[in-house]
Amino acid sequence: MTRYLLRALLTLAFLALAPPFVRPTSAQETDLKGIVREAQGAVVSLEGFGVDGQPIGSGTGFFIQSGVVATNFHVIRGARSMKATLEDGQEVEVAGVLTSSESSDLALLSVPEVDSPALPIAGRNSVEPGDRVVVVGNPLGLSHTVSDGLVAALRPDGLGPDSEHFAEIPLIQVTAPISPGSSGSPVLDFDGQVVGVAVGAMVFGQNLNFAIPSSSLLDLLAGSDLESLERPFSSPSEASRWPLIRNLLISALFFAAVVVGIRLMRD
Repeated sequence: MTRYLLRALLTLAFLALAPPFVRPTSAQETDLKGIVREAQGAVVSLEGFGVDGQPIGSGTGFFIQSGVVATNFHVIRGARSMKATLEDGQEVEVAGVLTSSESSDLALLSVPEVDSPALPIAGRNSVEPGDRVVVVGNPLGLSHTVSDGLVAALRPDGLGPDSEHFAEIPLIQVTAPISPGSSGSPVLDFDGQVVGVAVGAMVFGQNLNFAIPSSSLLDLLAGSDLESLERPFSSPSEASRWPLIRNLLISALFFAAVVVGIRLMRD
């Protein structure tokens, strides 16, 4: 009994005198918070409005240079006007679409020049399975949400002809969660470079998320003239003006028809 007690006391003494264990931290992990802070300043929330000025959808975008925001094409589809909300809550009107590609599901938008950082775009073939990535976006409207994960697979030929979506579009499969509202979020490597643009997830699956690779964004930029608009947007107030005028015209025509009918009946 005394022997066991002595052994226990020696063990406790050793543990008390031993230096605490600290898990080694890599330089990348140390810089992660800085990468996230920079990315959050560059990420915007996007909201699209229809012809009646009512919201039709939302998503995420990020600055790639001053006055230019990248996002998915499906985020802007059908919008007659758009606004972008910056990290500090400031709202700016989106002037229009600089260039877009429905086939690669990407678009570049023109916004007023503001004091926001731009994110660098990684080169081609910049990631491989097993690389760690981080996503900053607005899932379900929860602004500037950070999630991380791994590159699960590279799918240069998309998900195949039997897939309802992304049949042939090049994709990066990631384990970082992507939800509605995350579309257009930057997918960053641990150097703070954009390696992909979040595009969607498989609903009937376990954490199967996808991004458009940075190579597709580089291709869009290479064939673009960022000095002129491909399609201008109107402001929400302008977009809602036409339905009001239309309704007034319909009311006036109806009133005129009633007056004419009454006169004809009298005659």
